[in-house]
Amino acid sequence: MIGGAQEALYTKPELATLILSKRYGFVKVAIQAGSSLVPVFGFGENSLFDQITLKEGTFLQKGQHFFKQVFGFSLPLFFGKGVYNYNFGILPHNLPITVVVGKPIDIQQDDNPSEEKVLSIHKQYMDALEDLYNRNKVKYYKAHKAPTLCFI
Repeated sequence: MIGGAQEALYTKPELATLILSKRYGFVKVAIQAGSSLVPVFGFGENSLFDQITLKEGTFLQKGQHFFKQVFGFSLPLFFGKGVYNYNFGILPHNLPITVVVGKPIDIQQDDNPSEEKVLSIHKQYMDALEDLYNRNKVKYYKAHKAPTLCFI
């Protein structure tokens, strides 16, 4: 998962936040291997759990970020449904997740890609992912408004 531990802290049903704008390593590895990059988006993932959003600068929010820096993963404060109730618990809500796979971006193998090449393919990937999302959001969010896609 490109967004990693940081992306888990941004999970909200009304916002699809992807930590991707400054993540170039996966593109460089794909170029070095000559592997295609395939845009993929999971519709409905952000609705499986409710997350308590911590305000910037609070003790708990600083603790989350400290924990992520020290241990490499985050501890979002979340809840879902329970075993015998549907209001509170640690199980995910009963909602569908639909994973949509886009057209592969074919990449020519290069052992030592230039920064310009990495940036160019990274932009192609982000554009393809955004296009995939925009073409499919109405189909998979029929019952409610589609979340806003946001790249960080």
